[in-house]
This record gives sequence, structure tokens and C-alpha cells, in this order.
Amino acid sequence: MKVRPAMFAVLFVLASLCRLSAEIPSSVGVVDMVTATVLHPMMSLFDFSRMGFYDVPFGLPPREFNAAVQKAKILPDDQRKLLETEIAELDRQASEARKQHFIMQNKIRDAADGVDNTDSEALLASLSAEIESVAARRPLLKYQLDFPELTSPERTRELLVKIESEVLAAIEKAAVKAKVEVVLNSSTPVNSTSAQERAYRRSFEVLDGNSLPAIETDLYYAFLTESFSENNALRWLDLSRQPDARPFIPLNPHPLVLKGGLNLTPEVVAIILADYKCDSRAIEKLLFLLKSRYAKTP
Repeated sequence: MKVRPAMFAVLFVLASLCRLSAEIPSSVGVVDMVTATVLHPMMSLFDFSRMGFYDVPFGLPPREFNAAVQKAKILPDDQRKLLETEIAELDRQASEARKQHFIMQNKIRDAADGVDNTDSEALLASLSAEIESVAARRPLLKYQLDFPELTSPERTRELLVKIESEVLAAIEKAAVKAKVEVVLNSSTPVNSTSAQERAYRRSFEVLDGNSLPAIETDLYYAFLTESFSENNALRWLDLSRQPDARPFIPLNPHPLVLKGGLNLTPEVVAIILADYKCDSRAIEKLLFLLKSRYAKTP
């Protein structure tokens, strides 16, 4: 039987693809980012209701931990007085800025036609910025005054960034160990407002004039029903993928992984807990729980 050149080329390509697929890892890793994050040891110090970390060392026995938290709640008199003084000064600044802002607004409003208000408007803008700055600063100081046992908002932000970076580093280690080239997130995005709720809220925004005119739905409708113009279809595709368009698209949030994948979440959690020198018994039990969980719901 004579093999034609075209058939030979096809067979050669197929053989090459088979050889290439054998060299490339066939599995794709998946990680439940929400689980990997909330099981980070530092998250055991996080107060979800007040959005701050208990400002005590990690790893204390329960009794020592409770004692340390109670001790941290007692703010030294000098620190308390300093915070109260700073808050009082901010209140004074805000009151004075609002007073001057009101005066300047009236001055601009009552100015005769043709009068140059450039300097007054610049001062008004400066006063507005000062009022906003004070309004943003005061809650931070009040938070430290009311909850001295918790980290400040600035420190909390730093710790959350640290936790995220450590989770990503652990994912990298687990992927290298498993010889996985691609790792996908299997958890649903945190902001998981349903499509129906978003559509409901958007209906009021549209009534208030806050819709997005750039999304021209008639382009796609025209393409489907009469014009069949590729330009209309391409225009619709481009517009519908703009960042500003996403909140208007009625889709429920879904994880990036819908099915399958080599789940690396237990290994990622184990790496992080080991780095924090957590008890091996806790690590083993947590690994067993996670592996059992993901074996049922991959």
C-alpha cells in the first residue's frame, strides 16, 4: 500500500503531537484560594467583625493568648491621652475648615458678574481636601482608641498583603513539587453578589442616570436579526469586555475551575503551617480533613 505524501504529513504531525503531549505535564493544578487564605496561621488572630488582627504573638497557648488580649485592651494613659488629643485637634480642624468653606462658598456665590474668583475657588478646593483628609484620618485614630488590642488599619493591610504573598509562594512550591505548569483558582470570588441582586441594584442606577451608554445592545440585536455585520458583532464583543461593562452583565460568579484538576490546596496549607512551625498533629489532621473534602468535591 502506497502512502501519499499528504497522508504521510498528517501522520507525522500526529506523531509529533503525541510525543509533545507526553513531554508536557498533562495535569493542571487547582487551589482553593479562599481555603488556603483562611487557613493561614495568622488568620487565627483575625477578628472578622472588627477587621483587625489581635496584636499578640502567634502560637501562644489559649490561656496565655486570652491573658495577652486582655492585657492589650488596657491602653497606657499616655497613649490614650495622645490619641484623644489628636482626635480633638482633628475635630477642631474639621470645624474650622467647614466654617471657612461655608464662608468661601457664599463669597463666590455673591460675587458680582465678571469678578475673577480663581483664588477663591482654589482656596475652596483646598478646604474641601482638608475636610476630606480629616474625615479619613479621624476613624483610624478612633479605631486605635476603641480597640487597642487589635492592629491598626495600616498594620492590618500590611499583614493581609504578607499573607497573600505567602499563600502565593506556597502555591509556587507545591506546583514545582507536583510538576504542574498551570495552577487555577477553584474558589468563587469573594464579592459573590448574585446576578439577580446586581441586576436589581443596577435597575435603580439606570433610573438615576448611572447606566453605561457605551454598551450598545442594539449592535448585537441588529447582527442577529438583520444586518449580520461582522463589524457590529466585533464592536459588541469589544464593548462587552470593557471593565466598566462587567457590573452590568448579569452573570453569577463562578470559580475559574468548574471541574477536574490536581488539587494542591492541602499541600499549600501544609507548606504554610510548616513555615510557621505549627504542631505536626494539627497539620496531619488538617491535611486529612482537606483531602477528604476535596476527594468528595474536587
